[in-house]
Amino acid sequence: MILIGSTQRLRIMIINRLIVKNWRNFQQINVPLPTDSILNPKEILISLARRSKKKRLREALVPAQGATLSVGDEYNIRLIEFVRNHWDLERAATASPSLKPTLDRLAQEKNAGANQ
Repeated sequence: MILIGSTQRLRIMIINRLIVKNWRNFQQINVPLPTDSILNPKEILISLARRSKKKRLREALVPAQGATLSVGDEYNIRLIEFVRNHWDLERAATASPSLKPTLDRLAQEKNAGANQ
């Protein structure tokens, strides 16, 4: 099994700029390419949520003023919803050099399992 760290998963999610834009109604964003160079992807996502026109989204993702958490109460729930319903892994792979080897390895594992 191949494990991907939470920073890498979030970095991969940010790769999907167009889907993120549509899902969150953000204005066009400039995400550094390759996205592997993003040092703190969670911070970028929260910053984008702060500028969202959707109050419910801001409340879900952005931590309350004075909160000790770095994210809003519904951050994980919303991220899961995004991954399940909107994320395009193939598009994400086009902007992340580190993602391609991971996808290749997963495909090998899948093929090996199918041949057994």
